[in-house]
Amino acid sequence: AYYDAIGEVTGRAFLALLDDLSNVANDGVVPKNAPRATQSKGDGLWPGVQWHLPQDEKKGFQVNNYYIKSRDASKTRKDNPFRPESVFSALLPDWYTVKNSPFRGGPSGPRSPQRIKQSMEDEWGNIPGVKKRLDDLSTVSRKKLLPILEHISKQNKGNPSNPERLVEIKELTEHRNISLTNYEDEEWLRIVHSDAPKGMEDHKNAFIEDYVKECRDQREVQGGKPWTPADQKKATKSAEDAYSEGQLPGSLKDWITNHHDLARPLLANFIQSLDAYHMRKTINQCKIEFEDLSFWAVHDAFGTHARDVGTMAEIVKRTFYEIHRSLRFKGWISPRSSSLTLKHILDSEYIIN
Repeated sequence: AYYDAIGEVTGRAFLALLDDLSNVANDGVVPKNAPRATQSKGDGLWPGVQWHLPQDEKKGFQVNNYYIKSRDASKTRKDNPFRPESVFSALLPDWYTVKNSPFRGGPSGPRSPQRIKQSMEDEWGNIPGVKKRLDDLSTVSRKKLLPILEHISKQNKGNPSNPERLVEIKELTEHRNISLTNYEDEEWLRIVHSDAPKGMEDHKNAFIEDYVKECRDQREVQGGKPWTPADQKKATKSAEDAYSEGQLPGSLKDWITNHHDLARPLLANFIQSLDAYHMRKTINQCKIEFEDLSFWAVHDAFGTHARDVGTMAEIVKRTFYEIHRSLRFKGWISPRSSSLTLKHILDSEYIIN
């Protein structure tokens, strides 16, 4: 519905621009056909889709539409010895481990703050206020349990029951939970891309089939021994390894670089970079023309002291006109309406009011 509404009010200019920039991101543009101070190889690798504002590689502000995967805790925390869950089981209290915990098979994970909460309730739930504070927790975390542990430790003049259990729980809750920022060494494994399971599976199976066939054909050409199931298994394993390594044509690297995700955010980033460029020029010009600059902004809404509002409005129009008169994005963006004249911005009633 939003796309249809935007298309109607803009004469489909927005959708046309979206298509143009999607092609720039997905297919790339050869340097000789690209606008000045821009580049896009179409493979999702650095520098992604790049442009400068103004369009000067030395003087312009460089913008890169480029993305790598966000940190994934399930991967970056794997084998990390600094996490409580990664501590060797023999060093953990018996009541906290999977084997000995009385909470096995419950709704909580085998090792979790929920187990600690249950143990605290079992040991010290009869202390005034402890059970209520535990029950009132909307979510359970080590950080939220620490104040309750401090309350328990102060009971009986600093001599609570079962001090050994209290020490064990404090050690668990105070253990630093650090997630290392680990990324793949190869850039093509770091970039954001489509994970369409069926497409990736078909791509991998086709590669393996071709790889194994080539191995078998090579054996026949060389007049080697007959092809056996053991040879088939060995070749398949080599094909899987070669696919993951990504060095051969048609392997995983090809899938990822042909299915990167740069097109999706490009239009918004491109338009917002123009807005930022316009704001920058507006502020610099206001500083020149105002005796005592006062300027605030929220996105594309500008404000200043009441005495300077009229001057600022004229500056907004003038700088907008100057920016778009100088920009040349032929090669990225197709020509638009021939009836729209840029100079009309200078006396536009609606560009700012």
